[in-house]
Amino acid sequence: MSTMDYLEFIAISDVHGRYSYVKRLGKVVSSIELLIIAGDITRFGRMDDVLDFINNALEYFNTILFVPSNYNPHRVLGIDSAGKKTYNVHGRLYRYGQYHFYGIGGSNKTPFNTYIEFSDNYLKDLVFKVDRL
Repeated sequence: MSTMDYLEFIAISDVHGRYSYVKRLGKVVSSIELLIIAGDITRFGRMDDVLDFINNALEYFNTILFVPSNYNPHRVLGIDSAGKKTYNVHGRLYRYGQYHFYGIGGSNKTPFNTYIEFSDNYLKDLVFKVDRL
């Protein structure tokens, strides 16, 4: 990380496996060191699809923070890292230089029966968990 007092990052979501979006961003903004993927990495993709997407994005970004969404396999919640310099921040605090990141993935209950859905109480607990970290 640079020694500057600020951090330039890009946050994206809802790419649904379309790696071309990350590729275009990476080519345009080569000075950005951190990519945050805020869910919907794939659309009902397999675990390998999610991990491949995240790890391929390292071609353009030094570090990637992500949360799985309701469209990602439930198993993604259980991994701390998808590979070198890729970190799952769902319910976890991650320090990047002087900055702290905390994420909540999935969604509340929906009528669509997606992969990762949580009760309102569980989500509330995650929100307040950050106070205990």
